[in-house]
Amino acid sequence: MPLIQLLEVLIVVGVLLWLVNRFIPMQGQIKSILNGVVVIAVVLWLLNIFGLFIRCPTSTWAAKRQKKQRRVWAETQQKDRYTYSYTHIKEIV
Repeated sequence: MPLIQLLEVLIVVGVLLWLVNRFIPMQGQIKSILNGVVVIAVVLWLLNIFGLFIRCPTSTWAAKRQKKQRRVWAETQQKDRYTYSYTHIKEIV
């Protein structure tokens, strides 16, 4: 993700959080919980973008997702190799 998009997302999240805090009446405890949840979510999102967030290896959902992504990537690489070799042979002949 380019740096400009990253800054845009952070600005939008900040403005939305400010609008909620400013114009929606709620108790102080609820506001602080909401702010904490948003800050934690943004920090985890940033760590994930920069590759510093290590997912829990016992998470079956994450493991299945990574396995599927690896399989799809391998299939794509295999198709690309076949297409390249076929077109390369076709050009030679």
